[in-house]
Amino acid sequence: ADLLSNGRIEVGLGTGYAPHEFALFGSSLDRRYAQTDATLAELRRLLDGGVVTPSPVQNPFPLWAGYQGPQGATRAGKLGVGLLSLDRTNAGIYAEALEANGHGAAAARLGGVVDLIVCDDPEATKRRLVPHLAWQRQTYKALRGPAETFAEAEAALQAKLDERGELPGFPVLTPDDAITMLRSRTEGLPVEHVYLWASLAGMPDDLVERHIELVSTVVRPALV
Repeated sequence: ADLLSNGRIEVGLGTGYAPHEFALFGSSLDRRYAQTDATLAELRRLLDGGVVTPSPVQNPFPLWAGYQGPQGATRAGKLGVGLLSLDRTNAGIYAEALEANGHGAAAARLGGVVDLIVCDDPEATKRRLVPHLAWQRQTYKALRGPAETFAEAEAALQAKLDERGELPGFPVLTPDDAITMLRSRTEGLPVEHVYLWASLAGMPDDLVERHIELVSTVVRPALV
């Protein structure tokens, strides 16, 4: 794929989190970080060491660790791979680990997901997004173990919106406000990629299309 795209492929690995998925492979959730570390190191050996032929276009090949928290930042720094986190505290720990393990802090590469929907009318959009955000969060929780019902999740989210005027942890913004937020999140950090959800759990097509249009034509050009 790297050859066919002339060096446009990047690979990111996450640790996983759903117990039943690990059980399907007879693996242990407790060893997920060690297993992911080992896989990233093996990919580095295979792709950069001339083991795989024909060799990829890129060398070093861009690998990313989908790690969160201080432990993950340290692990990514030891491995010398990119870190899929935009947390400023993690960024500092990651840079220190890169330096301490001979990769150099200048090799730091960050990327990550930002929870954000861009729209023309945030107040109306927030109301329409409640059931979709509730469904997304409830299904993620259910994968980890017992969780509230969808109706309970939706009611709780609606109550928080009524009380605060915001969807907790998920900004819904105009293009100008989205640009300001993204600049604040990434300023001074070695960020190469920012990812946004295209859609929240089947949200209405008109919101999806306008969100993608505004991100592509207004937000992205202002940040590149």
